Amino acid sequence: MYNFIGIDVSKLTLQIYVEANESSVEIDNDEKNLKLFYKKLKKLYKNDKPFVFIYEPTANYSVALTRFCAKNNIYAYVVNTFISSNFSKSLGNRNKTDISDAQMLFNMQIMINKKDIAVPVINSTVDAIRELVGYYRFLQKQKVAFKNYNEAVTTNKSSSYILNDVKKNIARIDKEQQELINKAKAIINNDEILKKSFTHITSIKGIGTLVGIFLLHLFLNYPNANRQQITALLGLDPITIESGTSVKKRSRISKKGLSMYRGVIFYSILSTVRFNEEFKTYYEHLKDRKKHTTSAQIAVMRKLILLAHSLYKNNVDYNPEQFKLEKRVKKGEYAS
Repeated sequence: MYNFIGIDVSKLTLQIYVEANESSVEIDNDEKNLKLFYKKLKKLYKNDKPFVFIYEPTANYSVALTRFCAKNNIYAYVVNTFISSNFSKSLGNRNKTDISDAQMLFNMQIMINKKDIAVPVINSTVDAIRELVGYYRFLQKQKVAFKNYNEAVTTNKSSSYILNDVKKNIARIDKEQQELINKAKAIINNDEILKKSFTHITSIKGIGTLVGIFLLHLFLNYPNANRQQITALLGLDPITIESGTSVKKRSRISKKGLSMYRGVIFYSILSTVRFNEEFKTYYEHLKDRKKHTTSAQIAVMRKLILLAHSLYKNNVDYNPEQFKLEKRVKKGEYAS
C-alpha cells in the first residue's frame, strides 16, 4: 500500500533507511539534497505506491523536511518522540549501535494507523511564532554570556570601556527581545484561534505575556503530547534512584527536556505564588511539609504547566472554583 522510508533528523544531516536495497543513506538537511534524494528514490522504487516518510519532530531541525513533504505532496507519519523511544526499548535496542534510528523509525510502520498518515500542512503563522521564539532563545544565550562576562570583569575591575560595552550589549539584547515579544503577540492577536488559546493560557493569574507565548509555542509544536509527555519535554519528570533495598537517593527532576522553556517558566513561579491564591496555598502546603524551597517551586511549576496545557486542550479559561485547589489542600489530596 505504501513505500515507507525511515528518516532520522539531526541539525545538519538526515539519516535515511531505504528498504528497497536495505541501505542507510546520509544527506545534508536542506531542500536541495532532499530534492536530489527523492528523485533517486522514485527511480529505485519501480511501483505506483505512495511514499510515507516516517520521522520525529525535532523543533527547527525537521522544518525543512516537513516543508519538502508539503511542497511535493508526500505523505508523512510524524512520530511521537516518547512512542518511538518506548518502541526502540521494546526491540531491545540498548544503544545506538544495535540498530540505526532511521531503521527503527522505518520499523514503526507496524504501529501506524492509516488515519495518521497525511501530507503535512504548513501553517505560516505558527512558523512565524516558531522563528521569533527561536531567535529569542538565541538572544537569551547571548545575554547570559554577556551577564556572566560582566560579573567577571566587574570583579576583576577591568577597563571602563569593556564594562560599558558589555552593559550596552545587554541593553541592546533586552530591547531586541522586547521587540520579538511584541511581534509574537501581534501575530497571535491577528489569528482568532491562537488568540483564544493564548487567552486561555494567560487566564491563570501569574502567567504573563512571555510565558504565555512560550507555552503556546510548546503546545503548538507538540499537539499530540499528553500530560506525562509535556512534563518530560520540559525535563520536569521525577527520577527516583534505587539500588536493591539498601541504596535509595532523593528523587529529582530529569532536566533532560527543553531547558529554555524551563528557565523562562521557572522565573514566573515567584509571581504565580505571590498573586495566585490557589498556587500560593499549594506552595505553602509543600513548605509546611518541609519541602526545600526549590523543590516546592518546581512542584508548583509542574502543576502550573499541566493546568495551562489542560486549558489549552479544552479551550477554557482558568476557573479557581472548578479546580478547587485550596479545598483539595485541606483534604490532604495534594501529592508532593
